[in-house]
Amino acid sequence: MAACDILLHWLLEPDALALYRMIIADAARHPGLAQTVDGPFQQASEAVAAILAVNDDRTAETIRLGADMFVRLVAGEALDRAAQGIEPAGITNHTRERSHAAVEFFVAGWSKWRTLADDLTPAKRV
Repeated sequence: MAACDILLHWLLEPDALALYRMIIADAARHPGLAQTVDGPFQQASEAVAAILAVNDDRTAETIRLGADMFVRLVAGEALDRAAQGIEPAGITNHTRERSHAAVEFFVAGWSKWRTLADDLTPAKRV
């Protein structure tokens, strides 16, 4: 849950959320701006992938796919709702509870996801 809380704190901090909104508003006119938003998500995915890889024999691609899904599952709803003004900036009890439920959902599925995840790796999509 610590990784979840760190991610939420980083994403939902008022200044970070304001910057995210500005980048999204100008993304059509300045497509390179999207890379500035995606970079930190990729760093978060790399950190989660390192955690998932401990004592796991799945391929690096599968672990990275799981990490990407973890980040989006845990943070996606909270970021979307805050960016749209549905929820306030910062972490509320509601966002924390929903994101913690997302962690539990991910963990429950991660142990059983081996075959599907391996089938989705780039080498096997051909």
